[in-house]
This record gives sequence, structure tokens and C-alpha cells, in this order.
Amino acid sequence: MTSRMRAIDQWKPTKFEERAGHWRPSRDPLELARTSRVSSTLALEILEGALKRHSRGHLADFGCGKVPFYGIYADLVDQVTCIDWPNSAHESNHIDIEADLNCPICVDDAIFDTIFCSSVLEHIWDHRMMWREMTRSLKPGGTMIMGVPFIYGLHEVPHDYFRWTRYAFEKACEENGLEIVELEPYGGGIDVVADLLVRSLGIISDRLAGVAGRIAANLLRGGRARRIAPAAFEALPMGYLLVARKPEN
Repeated sequence: MTSRMRAIDQWKPTKFEERAGHWRPSRDPLELARTSRVSSTLALEILEGALKRHSRGHLADFGCGKVPFYGIYADLVDQVTCIDWPNSAHESNHIDIEADLNCPICVDDAIFDTIFCSSVLEHIWDHRMMWREMTRSLKPGGTMIMGVPFIYGLHEVPHDYFRWTRYAFEKACEENGLEIVELEPYGGGIDVVADLLVRSLGIISDRLAGVAGRIAANLLRGGRARRIAPAAFEALPMGYLLVARKPEN
């Protein structure tokens, strides 16, 4: 694989790490808060699958931060370009293009085969501009892979503005001429209850939240406990996955 991601030789796993051949949320509390283990486990599960199904060619990681998914998509694509603003809360050595995603981005039209964006859209005030720029820079036939939280606490304040629903994604894709390939909620019902419980315990004791988070994440991984209330995924989702395609000319 060829890549121009900046400081590629310095990349290391951060939020996620590979253990026994599988990607898992990090055990390092400096990289991932103990209170985030449940939500991160579920987001990783659905985004890893989408990346493996749809990543190809030249991938742009919008709002890349420390590029936590690089280890998953690196061998699936030919080139990686990381885009983020220099004032990101997630200090990174890997930003190829410094850009405020509320503004136009200095890249050519139709340059990327894949655009990946995880837990970024809720932090963008002028999200219509971001949608336009992603669509403009995506090649015809190219694919966007996006993940957002829904039932989730405030984070990276004061830059936490929105929670995206299925209907907001449908409207944004319609406005930008994108075809929806996948639009699925992740987590729901018992997942949300477990996540909120762990986060509430974190107010009392970070150590207690860590123990509870590990237990909950292990129970929920792979859907074992989630079979109790599958209908709650639509009514009470923890987040959403969107895969959308730009039509061919």
C-alpha cells in the first residue's frame, strides 16, 4: 500500500487496539475514557464492518484526529489523506490537510474514492458546507462511510451542536444527490441503558465505571444481550451508520 499520510511511521493505535487478531476499544484510559467502553465497542463493531465492505482506492479521513481507524482501513486502500483542523481536541501528527470543516476545503473536485468520517458531524455547525465539500471531492461512484452518536452525552464542548437522525441523513443525501447504500442504527434499548449506567457510575468512581464498562461491553459484543429488545434500535439508537454513494456520471 502507498500512502501520503503524514508521519505514517509514527502512527500507533490509540482509541482502538488489536488484540488476538480482533480490534477492541483501548484499555488505556488516556486514550479512551472508561465510561466510553460500551459506546465505543458498538461503534467499532459497525464501522469496522462497513470499512471492510466499502473502503477502496484513495480514502480521505475527514476529522481524522489521531486516526484511530487507520489500522483497520490501511490495507484496504491505496492512499490515505487525513483532514482536520489544527485546534482539534485530539492532537495529531498525521494531518495532511489542515481545514475547518465548516469552510471550503482546498482539494480538487472528484479526488477521493472513499470518504470516512466518524463522530465528527455532530461538531460541525455549518454541516451543509461539509456535506457539499464531501460530495464535491468524492469521485463519481465513490462512497462515504459515516458514523455518528445519537443518545450520547455532551462531549468536546463547546463544539457539540447536533444529534443526527435517520431522517436528517435521508434529507442530507437527497440534497446532495447521494444514493443511500446502508443506513442503520447501532445500539438501542439495553445498550443505551448500559451506557448511561456506566457513565453515571463514572461520576461516582472512575474505577467502578471501568469494571462495569468491561462487563457491559463483553456482554453486548456480538449482540448476545441485545437480542432482548431489537425493536429498540430504531426507537432508542445509540448511533447511526451511513454508507452513501455518489452516482456515476
